Amino acid sequence: MTTPETVARSLRTLLYDGLVANWYPRVVAERGGYVQNMARDWTTHEDGLRFLVYQSRIVWTTATLIVYDPSLRAQLEPVLSHGLAFLETKMRDHEAGGYFTEVHLEEGPLVVAKSSYALSFALFALAAAYKATGDPAVLSAARDLQAWLGRCEDEHGGIADDLDRFGTVSASRDAGTPSGIKSFNTHLHLLESATEMHEAAPTPETAGWVRHWLSVLMDRMLTLPGVACPFFLQNWRALPGHNSPGHNIETAFLLHHAATAIGLHSPDVEQMVRGLVDHSLHVAWDEKHGGLFYRTEAFDDPFDRDKVWWVQNETLTALLVAYKAFGDEVYWNRFCESWRFCCDHLVDRLHSGWYDTVDETGTRVLVESKAHRWKANYHEGRTLVYCLKMLAS
Repeated sequence: MTTPETVARSLRTLLYDGLVANWYPRVVAERGGYVQNMARDWTTHEDGLRFLVYQSRIVWTTATLIVYDPSLRAQLEPVLSHGLAFLETKMRDHEAGGYFTEVHLEEGPLVVAKSSYALSFALFALAAAYKATGDPAVLSAARDLQAWLGRCEDEHGGIADDLDRFGTVSASRDAGTPSGIKSFNTHLHLLESATEMHEAAPTPETAGWVRHWLSVLMDRMLTLPGVACPFFLQNWRALPGHNSPGHNIETAFLLHHAATAIGLHSPDVEQMVRGLVDHSLHVAWDEKHGGLFYRTEAFDDPFDRDKVWWVQNETLTALLVAYKAFGDEVYWNRFCESWRFCCDHLVDRLHSGWYDTVDETGTRVLVESKAHRWKANYHEGRTLVYCLKMLAS
């Protein structure tokens, strides 16, 4: 029988022996920022590029680990300071506001246009770093960025994915694609960063920002029984796109977290949280092996049956949230099945850490990398910390 104590012991091993022991201090780059490329055996490769999403995610995870376990402060605080200094000196746009999406160590910013998705993670990181450090300069930078993002909202509400250097809608990156497109994923992480800001330095204004992004998601982007439309035109006309069970189940956790942070008790939010989990299990759960498939149609069978590390991590977190919120044993059983699949197949038994992608059975590793521009230690870090907190309570 799988008990919470058994799972917690395993998660602690994955956190301390897998994540902390391998990422730190290896992720620190002598030339500035964090190393973005690591092979299966943790060999690092320096290409001189620094991507805002990756750099911010490492800052967030490092800060969150310090807050979660203060005994790690002596080890991780220099790592955190290193990353914050790079964001401030090399990635922050001190002339126009915001942060550059990608820079090269020698050449500087590769483009001056801004990405609202990337900026949401910069805000997320700064808020977490303030929790860990109490540094007023970090809080000031976070508030500056929050205000800058607030000015990027258009007359219809919401923020376009692609912005020019000064925060207005930029021309589309792809020929034939309308400008001003808004994505669900960006707004989901704007909610996440708003929640982090409110937890770090709560004010009526930060609570209002959480409520605002909750409203945008609930009123514009989500529909029962638990599906998100991935893209919208500037005027909120929905655009077609495939269903992403991983994002949907991640949304369940982030909606619940946001509502809890501001003390909001909403039957509509609770219904959507449960709907997002239930529908993801309905269309994407692997009854034979456990875990969620990568992509499905909104109400039909999966067409991409791979198992991707971040999807399985979000599944673990959301299932435990659903179990604690609604008390249904089905969620605990699915959580345990997902946990076993991850331990048996996605966690590298030879070198530790998480593979990027395996096939549906877990018997074939499709992508081995331990780090690349889209794979930091954020998804597994967040899952391990939050699940350990929930199991302890």
